[in-house]
Amino acid sequence: MFKKKIISGFFITLLVFVSFEAWAGGLKSNSALTANKQGKVSKEIEKLRNLRRSQINIFKNREEIKVFLFAEDEKVEILKGSYCGGEDGDKQYAGNYQLISVKGNKIVSKIDLGKDYEFIENTQHDGLHMFVPVFGEQLVAIYQYVSCNHENVEFFRINEYGLIHRVNFFEKDGIVVTGKLVIGDISVTTENIFFCSYDNVIAYYLCDTYVYNGKDFIQTSSWMGSYYYNPNEKNTNIREARRVLYEYLNALRQEGTYKKADYKKVVYYYGGDYNFLLQLNPDVNIEDKPKLFERYCTKNRGNCSIEPSYFIDIASPSEVKFGVKEGGFEVNMKPDFEFRVKRMNGEFKVMDLPPRTSQK
Repeated sequence: MFKKKIISGFFITLLVFVSFEAWAGGLKSNSALTANKQGKVSKEIEKLRNLRRSQINIFKNREEIKVFLFAEDEKVEILKGSYCGGEDGDKQYAGNYQLISVKGNKIVSKIDLGKDYEFIENTQHDGLHMFVPVFGEQLVAIYQYVSCNHENVEFFRINEYGLIHRVNFFEKDGIVVTGKLVIGDISVTTENIFFCSYDNVIAYYLCDTYVYNGKDFIQTSSWMGSYYYNPNEKNTNIREARRVLYEYLNALRQEGTYKKADYKKVVYYYGGDYNFLLQLNPDVNIEDKPKLFERYCTKNRGNCSIEPSYFIDIASPSEVKFGVKEGGFEVNMKPDFEFRVKRMNGEFKVMDLPPRTSQK
């Protein structure tokens, strides 16, 4: 009896030992497999974590997601001389950049930014920045130097899984853009985000208001404000009407290969009659309004290259009211012509076509 118990115990011990060896061997095998699968990724993550210059930590559902600005071929140069975009002796970084997100020990998402990016230390365009459009939201912002008065900024949102998505700007005129020109810091209130850029040629600020809907920026208003003191600037209708006329004339203009006319945008800002355009172009369908404007500017002698800055002074500011009268913007260099701007269905529209040039 006692001998049988010893033999039974021996076999149980042997079975447990064999089972343990098999489990340990499998564990070792699985560990090796995990290392083989994740070895390359781990090296890449280690390389990212050694990147101290430009990274941001974002928290989603109390979990940390790291976002890196990385270029495998990044080159560093020292600026020789100072300008608005950097100071003499500052480091300038350039390369083919990627935006990479890491959650835990895994690369989740990558976006190729391209090679046309430069980052300079001690400036706003030095790498990644955190931007909070509304309480609880965290976006990644990337600035790029444009001029002494302008920075171009792009935004990216990171979802709870760590995936990177580009944030777009949806304009009221139907245009969708991925960047905005701004001056210094962007103003944020509890409801709105304000982007303003200064045009030193005409001494006006061009400002836009957006709301963030959790995915994109949606434009709610736009205006032009004078740099110099003007008592009429308190009238928001004047500022909005001026901006509409500016956008209308700017969309009509075409400057060689650098700027093309945007006739769809022109149609959005135009609120006048189309009968004259149809008389000049009877073969064009009334539904193809951009085509009518294109014909007017290219075939019908429409003077569509008028400099918008000639029309920024409103002739009768007291008349720009909510649907009461039309406010006239008179050109300084041609006082016998003016553009009328009128509020229609809650938005200002330009009522006049550009004047026609004399017959050659």
